[in-house]
Amino acid sequence: MRWTPSVLRVFLGAVFSLIPFVRADLIQILPNADGDHYLFEQSYTSNRSYLNVGQYYGGRSTHYYVGLANWNDVDLSPLAGQTNVTLSLYVQNFVNPVFGGGGTNSQPSGFTYPTNGNFTMKVVVFSNVPSPASMTDGWVKTNMINVPGVGSITLTNAGYNTVNLGNTVANWIAAGNGPRWLGFVGTASTTSIYTSVHLGATEAQYDLDGNVTTPANPMYLSVETSLPAPPPAYRDWE
Repeated sequence: MRWTPSVLRVFLGAVFSLIPFVRADLIQILPNADGDHYLFEQSYTSNRSYLNVGQYYGGRSTHYYVGLANWNDVDLSPLAGQTNVTLSLYVQNFVNPVFGGGGTNSQPSGFTYPTNGNFTMKVVVFSNVPSPASMTDGWVKTNMINVPGVGSITLTNAGYNTVNLGNTVANWIAAGNGPRWLGFVGTASTTSIYTSVHLGATEAQYDLDGNVTTPANPMYLSVETSLPAPPPAYRDWE
């Protein structure tokens, strides 16, 4: 056989196709609970397929949602020693306005909303354990609005988005099993001061027959334990 450039290219391509690519190991750790809190009605909601997170607006400061999630008693040891731990958030949609016509009720979740605009959200670590009874407007200002976040993310599209959490997980591991709470509050929106986002939650929704109507799209802590190997390359002589 004459080893012309085109024959050699085909041969090398066949050889390389037999070499397995090394893929990164991805550790994913889900929270054990999540939900949102509606400040106007002082109501906490969990066990549904989304968390509503609205933009904080001082002019109507009691009319917005904040999101919460915790990893209390969750085994975080697989993340020990890692410095690139990220939080992955699933964005279902952008909701505008978050309060129907400026009223006291949030928009119905069954509607379809356009996915457009930007929504900036801050992630905070709670120094005080949140509870529906304690989460007044003043508590949220003190523990979420007026504290530096461990991360901030500007959401522009649906699907999974990631934000680096710095030393948060390392501090959790060093401190023991709890409290391990993250909070989410909107800080800016290019669409409207009443815009919010629906973040995916750990819970799926079912109909009366037990069929999944809305799948769970949970947030999770993640880290790559090895980098993917680059694909082999060969010279194309033609």
